[in-house]
Amino acid sequence: MKRKLITKKDFILIVVLALVSVSLLVFNSFYKKDGETAVISVDGKTVKVLDLSKIDKKAEIELENGVVITAENGTVCFTESDCRDKVCIGTGKISKAGDTAVCVPNKTVITVIGESDSFDTVTY
Repeated sequence: MKRKLITKKDFILIVVLALVSVSLLVFNSFYKKDGETAVISVDGKTVKVLDLSKIDKKAEIELENGVVITAENGTVCFTESDCRDKVCIGTGKISKAGDTAVCVPNKTVITVIGESDSFDTVTY
């Protein structure tokens, strides 16, 4: 008697788990609560506060230390820096409460704060 590798119950379980996973990813990507604020600080001192929900046009902020930060469409990111390895630029756009991007050589930190009810589907 031959035994099947995947039974009908196994197949149904796999399909249900796949549907739940996809629905969680879709829900998390579309769910964003307004009110996130980006706080830009240099050497521990706040230099700029941006309300991300009110930014609809591209805005470039050039800091005194040569770092350029771009904010657009509810996101903020490092776009130029004179640091050697450019890890800060590689961080990419951040937009959700709790996200942080840092340029260590220039002592510049971007932190997004706000009340967000979204959850991290990667670690949940």
